[in-house]
Amino acid sequence: MKVCTFILILLNFLPMPTVRAQQTLWGSQQEKGSIYSIQDSVMIRTSDGGEISAMVVLKKNVNIPRPVVLQFTIYVRDQGRDMQSLKEAADRGYVGVMAYTRGKRFSKSEIYPYETDGKDAYDVIDWVSRQPWCNGKIGMYGGSYNGFTQWAAAKNLHPALKTIVPYVANRPGMGLPMENNIFINSNYEWSFYVGNNKYLDNKTGDDRKRFRNMMFKWWETGAAYHRMDSIDGTPNRLFQRWISHPAFDKYWQNMAPYKEDFARIHIPVLAFDGYYNDSQNSGIYYLRELNKYSPQTPAYLVIGPYSHFGTQMGGTRGHQRIYN
Repeated sequence: MKVCTFILILLNFLPMPTVRAQQTLWGSQQEKGSIYSIQDSVMIRTSDGGEISAMVVLKKNVNIPRPVVLQFTIYVRDQGRDMQSLKEAADRGYVGVMAYTRGKRFSKSEIYPYETDGKDAYDVIDWVSRQPWCNGKIGMYGGSYNGFTQWAAAKNLHPALKTIVPYVANRPGMGLPMENNIFINSNYEWSFYVGNNKYLDNKTGDDRKRFRNMMFKWWETGAAYHRMDSIDGTPNRLFQRWISHPAFDKYWQNMAPYKEDFARIHIPVLAFDGYYNDSQNSGIYYLRELNKYSPQTPAYLVIGPYSHFGTQMGGTRGHQRIYN
């Protein structure tokens, strides 16, 4: 797998960092007869008292510290592909860590997508870097929201973070949840999908009839846009929070690197994007700004005939048939 190879090369040869203290809570559960050591109920305390739920997977009988591959996500799928991806990281010689954004899974904090992820990522990385199974070298990867969290982590760069590999990365306020100051309606239902509970509200998120009827009713009545949730019949706290910042103001600027923040990013970056990615402007924005403010930073872009989801899955058969 080329992405894993890229991370492994960087993490094995970059120097060790210095770290600071952090308060933590622990829990674990082991799979009987498994070749993996699994800590599936880790709770990390952030510097401001928030909670981050996490899982850690490494091979049993690993006696030397390993480089760590970290994913930081709002999408909780801990009983399926999340655990599988952590085991795959362990199979390749890493320690796999999956951290869920504030308020998700076992965290008792409130859910506010985007807002604290940069600071929380710093605290998660700090905690990981001080564990006995970590050699002090951490890489991050993942797509879409998980791509955003990597750039958010790079805004206030922890010395243990050695590389990021974002795919189709989102940039809050620029592409999602709005583009050119125009709110993208698909984010209206997304707020319920990720914000209604500690996992994912698939039932609400998949109710296409409900949201399609809402859109038509809004068009037909000519109601003000901020009344969308009144038309829907359900208060949407995140929608109202986001549209109260229609310009790219400090609210959005503080969530990810902005202007001179890029000058402090010196770690290698390998980015993936697609010609048909509907939020391509976000992912490319990061690279353009990085090249503008820190042109010496090694940054690479792989882009092809892929959609937003296709880029994260290595492309699709339809695209391959067309372009091969």
